[in-house]
Amino acid sequence: MLLKNDGFFLVELLLSLTIWLVITSGLVPIYIHLSKQTMDIEKELEATHLLYELLQRTVLKGSNIQSEYVNRGGFNFLVQASYGQEVCVQYENRNNEPVQICDKIE
Repeated sequence: MLLKNDGFFLVELLLSLTIWLVITSGLVPIYIHLSKQTMDIEKELEATHLLYELLQRTVLKGSNIQSEYVNRGGFNFLVQASYGQEVCVQYENRNNEPVQICDKIE
């Protein structure tokens, strides 16, 4: 049967490789977008945890943080407190835009 093939195997191989290339070229940008979105969500989660830890520390111990940089989970955060009324955590997202999460001390 291989002697009477007449190149059909090569055409079939090229067609299957083309199909795989089209599928892969469609999935790679989606994977890149999802991995960047996952990193943004991880940063937001770390910032939220840091914010509520600072709120608890401020309420329980009465310590007042004016402004400091905190490296946590591989991310850099700027922590600011305004006169003991509000605590804010600021960080940059994947587009280098500043994001600020604030909460009031009650």
